[in-house]
Formats: sequence, structure tokens, C-alpha cells
Amino acid sequence: MNHTELSDRVRQIFAVFDGQDVAAFTALMTEDVQFRLGNAEAAQGKPAFVAEVEAFLASVARFDHKILDLWIDGDVTVIERRRCSCLTSRIRRTSSSWVGDPPAQCWQLV
Repeated sequence: MNHTELSDRVRQIFAVFDGQDVAAFTALMTEDVQFRLGNAEAAQGKPAFVAEVEAFLASVARFDHKILDLWIDGDVTVIERRRCSCLTSRIRRTSSSWVGDPPAQCWQLV
């Protein structure tokens, strides 16, 4: 993929994730997907990926990702972004609590 295609793919991934469409999100992944949330063990393969994503999405009311910038070098993409999460009470916060997180991620897209 060229820079424009990778940039478009990253934006599509975030948009689908923000929409909490697990089927569409899964369709964007390869069969051997590896997915890690925080410091948890990485989920490997689509069935584990789906289980992790569904469990995670059950803990939040919604997301709002804003991509600020992208740097692409080969198959590594660094994403500067802002994310706000509206958490559910399962995490001992009210559904009106918005929480931000660190502004950068590093992905390997192949």
C-alpha cells in the first residue's frame, strides 16, 4: 500500500471501531490478526480478536477518535491521535464521564 492507501485504511479502521461495528472491524483484519489492548496478552487470530473487541466494547458507551497526524515508514505506521471514551458504570464511572488517553500509537499494517 502507498502512503495515501495506508492513511485511508487507518482512518477507516478508527471510524469502524468508533461505530462499534465488530463485523466490519473484523473484516478489515487478516486471519492471523494480533491485537493487544493495554498490557493484556495479545489476542491472536480472528476468533480471539472478536472476543476481545466485543468484551472491550461492552465496557464503553462510545468512542471519538480524532487522527491528528500519521507517519508511515514501510509497514509501520505511527498515529498521533486524540481519543475520548465515554465509559460505562462497569468501570466505576458514570456514562457521562469522558476519559482521554495517550496521544500516539504504533501499528504494523501488512
